[in-house]
Amino acid sequence: EDQLVQVLLALVMNALDVTPEHGQITIRTYPRDQGSGRVVVDVIDAGPGIPRELHAKVFEPFFTTKSRGGGLGLAIARRTIELHGGTIVLDCPTTGGTVMTVVLRRIVVATLPGLFSASISRLASLTLGRKSASSKSNTRSITGVSRPSANHGRKSRSKT
Repeated sequence: EDQLVQVLLALVMNALDVTPEHGQITIRTYPRDQGSGRVVVDVIDAGPGIPRELHAKVFEPFFTTKSRGGGLGLAIARRTIELHGGTIVLDCPTTGGTVMTVVLRRIVVATLPGLFSASISRLASLTLGRKSASSKSNTRSITGVSRPSANHGRKSRSKT
């Protein structure tokens, strides 16, 4: 479970790296299909998106578009998710931003909420605080969307 928490935190960190001030990062969880035993976790950023021609490459080891880092983050994330019986895909809507979608078995996800919730709250305070210190105003936010109720409606909860 710790490995999956690290993967989700890495996805949030990537999202923070590209989300501009006044932007928002959304973390959304919901059941994949009724009875499938799978849960979806979306990490959605407000960055510029990833060019379509790079979509296949972003999960390859040593591929990066960043000036820092070794390009292993998403390759390791994919492998870790696959070892836990899941998948990860990316989508870049035409309106901008990137959606990293992780699909995991419900039994795996059932152990994550407490760990991830505490980790994401700490990450948000540390990262957003650090960014605030380097710029005069920082209004980025991280929003968590809770698991839907039985009718699959989504409820929002701010995690700033």
